[in-house]
Amino acid sequence: MEKQARVGLKDIAAQTGVSSAAVSLVLNNRPGVSSETRRRVHDAAKKLGYEPRRNRIATSTVRENILRTVGFYTFGVNAGLSHSYYGDILSGASAEAREIGTQLTLQAFDGQLTDLGELPIHATDGLLLSGRPPRNFVMRLQQEGVPYVLVCCSLAHLPGDAIGPENIESSYRAVRYLADQGHQRIAYLGGEPDNADARERYLGYRWAIADLGLEDDEELALLSFFDTDHGISGLHQLLNQAGDFTALYAASDFLAMGVYRSARELGISIPDELSVLGFDNNTLCDTLHPTLTTMGLNRDRVGRLAIQRLSTIVNHPQRSTITRVPTELIERESCQSPV
Repeated sequence: MEKQARVGLKDIAAQTGVSSAAVSLVLNNRPGVSSETRRRVHDAAKKLGYEPRRNRIATSTVRENILRTVGFYTFGVNAGLSHSYYGDILSGASAEAREIGTQLTLQAFDGQLTDLGELPIHATDGLLLSGRPPRNFVMRLQQEGVPYVLVCCSLAHLPGDAIGPENIESSYRAVRYLADQGHQRIAYLGGEPDNADARERYLGYRWAIADLGLEDDEELALLSFFDTDHGISGLHQLLNQAGDFTALYAASDFLAMGVYRSARELGISIPDELSVLGFDNNTLCDTLHPTLTTMGLNRDRVGRLAIQRLSTIVNHPQRSTITRVPTELIERESCQSPV
């Protein structure tokens, strides 16, 4: 007589149309799943004759990894693979996924999304979300019990597990580096206030100004957007409102690139007349003249950590955490002591 195969999470997932991870949350009595999903899962488990693992005779001490497939979703026009920032994260995530036997698929959503209900959320065991995922999409994942990790997402107030750069400490170290070179009047150019990364990097700048006893002038700081155009206009505006600063901390390499262009148009020499320090270590930093000193984030590591965290919460559902990845000061040619 042929032995009947054990019913597993995948069987219940196929029966109900929800992810294996959501099935795991229900059967382990974990939060984050709607009552309707719970009912469907329990009904299917009873119908299929599912036997909880704790009631089986243990044949191995190794717990089965149920993270078999992962979706890597990028949102926004700046989140595609052509953007090295997210491409590097994807590379690390792909490498980590291969090492643990998990299949990773990519979907990029550019521009405005009008029908979030059409986005597939149960096709994989979990999701990595990068760029600017819509809040109502993230809330849908929570309601339906789909495990996800927010990876370097710049929108504020998104709930759930998240991995990103250590912004506050990094900004403090950036300003301290400039102060150690002798700069006392250090300008700041950052992103929009409702951007979580921008807000934290500005807090780090303010912390350093106060802690290091540097010149505290509100006119030295300007918040705009993390792009080259606002770097161009930002330097003009800072010069008009704050005057004779000798160093500028741009909280994004794209802002720093705009500062370079504007400085060239104004006849300002970098670093002889103005030291410039960026953030991210974009691949273009080495192509600038002079090459850009910046706070570098190991994005390959971020991708690997994201897969590891997703695997953990799928196999062992638990409370959400925020993981901060330290940056490294990459010294190049754009900073020097003031003349």
